[in-house]
Amino acid sequence: MANRPQRLILINAGRYEYANVELGGSLQIVGPNNTGKTTLINTLQFLYLDDSRKMEFGSYSSEQTRDYYFPNQYSYVMFEVLGPRGKCVLGWRGQSRVGGGEPTRFLFDGPFEPGDFIDPNHNVREPKDVNARLSLKQYLPIKNAQEQREILLLATKGDAKGIGLVALRDNDRYPQFRETLKNLLCLSTISQVQMRGQLLMMAGLAADGWALDVRELFGDDYDHILRRKEKLLRFKKQQSHIEMVVASGARRASFRNELAYRWRDMLPKRQAFEQEHIKRLETLRFGTETATQRIQELDAEIRNHRLQKEAFSERRGSLSKELDQIAKQATEFADFMEQWARTSLENMNRDVAFWSGN
Repeated sequence: MANRPQRLILINAGRYEYANVELGGSLQIVGPNNTGKTTLINTLQFLYLDDSRKMEFGSYSSEQTRDYYFPNQYSYVMFEVLGPRGKCVLGWRGQSRVGGGEPTRFLFDGPFEPGDFIDPNHNVREPKDVNARLSLKQYLPIKNAQEQREILLLATKGDAKGIGLVALRDNDRYPQFRETLKNLLCLSTISQVQMRGQLLMMAGLAADGWALDVRELFGDDYDHILRRKEKLLRFKKQQSHIEMVVASGARRASFRNELAYRWRDMLPKRQAFEQEHIKRLETLRFGTETATQRIQELDAEIRNHRLQKEAFSERRGSLSKELDQIAKQATEFADFMEQWARTSLENMNRDVAFWSGN
C-alpha cells in the first residue's frame, strides 16, 4: 500500500476547536463561505512543505497565518500518515504568547489517540503532559526544515528517517515538487505563465527553449498571424479608451436624436405661445407708452409745484416781516385804547355837564 496521509487533526487551530478528518479516500469539502474550507486545504502545506517561509496563504502574512493557526501552546495541526513502519503522526504545535516563537514540529509513532492531547474534561493537556505521553511512542522533535524534508522523502543511503510520503525519482527535485504543490493549492490565483513554468519544470524542459518550430507548421501564415496578434494586442491595450469613445459617440447620437425630437415637439408650442401672447404684448406696450407719458406729465406737475412752493416760500417771508411789524406796533400801542377811552369819557362828562347847565 502506498505511503499517504490518512487523517487530519486540528485542535484549537483556525476556525476549529477540534476537527478529525479522514483522508484515506476521495474527499469533498462542501459548505458556505467563511466556514473553514480553505483552512483545511491550506493545512496540507504544513505536511508537504518543509520550510514555513515557502508557504503561501493568499494575502495573509506569515505572522497573521501563525496567529490564525497557532494562537497559543494548545494549538495543534497533525497528520496521521501511513509509512513503511506503519502509522505515524507528523504535527505542528503553537507556542505561548510569552514565548512568541515559531510553531514547533514533531513526529511520533501512531496511530493518533485523542487522549494523548485532551483530558477527560475535554480540555487540552499542557505541553509537558503531552510530551510525557508521547515519549512512549518514539516522540521526535523536528528541529529544522532539513529534518522534515528527510522525513517526507524516501529513505536513501541507509537513512531510516524517511517515510516516503513524497516519492520522487530524484530527491533533489523536491523544491520543484514544493512549488508545484503550493501553486496547485492556490490554483484559482495562479497565472497561465506560472502554470506553464511549473509544467516545463516537472517535465525537465528549459523554460526558454523551443518545443517546436511554429514556422514549419504554419508557413507564411505565421507572420500574418503575428501581425494580427500585434494589432489585437494594441487594440486590447487601448480597449478601454476605445470603448469609452464608442460609448461617448453612442451617447452623443442619443442626445442628438433627443434634441431633434424636442425641437419638433416644442416648435408648434412656441408658435402657439407667440400667437396667443401677441395681443397681450401690444397691450403691455401701449400701457408702457401711456405710463411713460403720464410719468412725463407728473414730472411737469412736480416742477410746477416746486416753483409754486418757492413762490409761496418767498410770499411767506414777506408776510412774516409784516406780521413782525404788526406785532411790534401792537406792543407800542398796547395802552393806547385805555388812555383814549378815558379821555373820551372825560370829554363826554364835560359835555354832559355843560349841556346840563344850560
